[in-house]
Amino acid sequence: MTDTHEIHAGLLRRLFWSWCGMPAFRCTFHNWYRARGMVLNIFGARVSRSAKIRPTVRVNRPWNLVVGDHAAIGDYAILDCVAPVFIGARSTISQYAHLCTVFTSPDADDDFPAPIRVEDDCWVAADVFVGAGVTIRHDTVVGSRSSVFDSLPERSICVGDRAKRIGERVWRHEQQYEPVAGGAH
Repeated sequence: MTDTHEIHAGLLRRLFWSWCGMPAFRCTFHNWYRARGMVLNIFGARVSRSAKIRPTVRVNRPWNLVVGDHAAIGDYAILDCVAPVFIGARSTISQYAHLCTVFTSPDADDDFPAPIRVEDDCWVAADVFVGAGVTIRHDTVVGSRSSVFDSLPERSICVGDRAKRIGERVWRHEQQYEPVAGGAH
């Protein structure tokens, strides 16, 4: 009896989001970030007041979404939140990125949901696909049109059809500058 009740409650919740919540989310002016955050929060998400989420973002099951301070999610990004999705503070999910928390095996009949975690100060560039169970560690940049199926190390620049680390992310204030020979004194 409980299983049937949970199934019906979940179905009603998804229908209410798709019929009421998503239209309210999408019918906001482009700069009404707080209003969109409030709509998501009403439906169970935990979105910071300072987060910037564009009106064309598609969110499936917002009750599994957490967005940190000053995070940004660009136009036409897709957040498939069957399992929890965490986007850390000051992280950016660029336009057309797709975060998909469900792995479908061709050998099995079932789907396998697993959470996605984008830690603080990350940048997931345009049109990146992030698969289920992935953690993108602190300070990592994922290049445009990459596909991420494995967790990525911190302070990295990663690109490719199966994203791999190609370099270290160094902030300008951390760079060591060599004096130029023969330069002015």
